[in-house]
This record gives sequence, C-alpha cells and structure tokens, in this order.
Amino acid sequence: MGSGEEGQGWRRAGASPVAGQQFEYSYDDIGNRTSGKSGGDVAGGFLRTTTDTTDADSLLTQRSNPRQYEVQGAARTSDPHEVSNP
Repeated sequence: MGSGEEGQGWRRAGASPVAGQQFEYSYDDIGNRTSGKSGGDVAGGFLRTTTDTTDADSLLTQRSNPRQYEVQGAARTSDPHEVSNP
C-alpha cells in the first residue's frame, strides 16, 4: 500500500491556521484512512496524531488515540482557573 491521498484544512478556508481547528488525513491507495491529525496551534504545529490499521478486508482493526484533550475557553487573568483530569 502506498501513501494514497492526503488532505488538510483549517476552520476558515484560505486563512491562517486557527488554534484547535486544524485537521489532516492520510489514506492508502484504496481509500482506507491510515492516519489523522487534529488540533494544533496558530503556527500549524502541535497536532495530535491518530493511526488507523485495517486488515486485508479493509476493516478497521485498530486505532491509536493521543492521550491529550483539547481544552478551549476564555477567562480573565485575574480569575483563578485550572484544568483537571476527571
């Protein structure tokens, strides 16, 4: 299997990357998704990667997921705020 098709996008087409709103996908020659990336910062870095594995019948057999979560919000710097693991 080869690298097939790839694509990437941002929340606003033709614009600069938006933090947390980026995605990229890669596919093999017959259209199975092999990997994906999402999230990111305003420079297009720090994307979280997932990897998909399929069997000979093109059935998804495994998907790896990053152990990270996207957290977005707004708060005044004078207010206390924290993010905790549930």
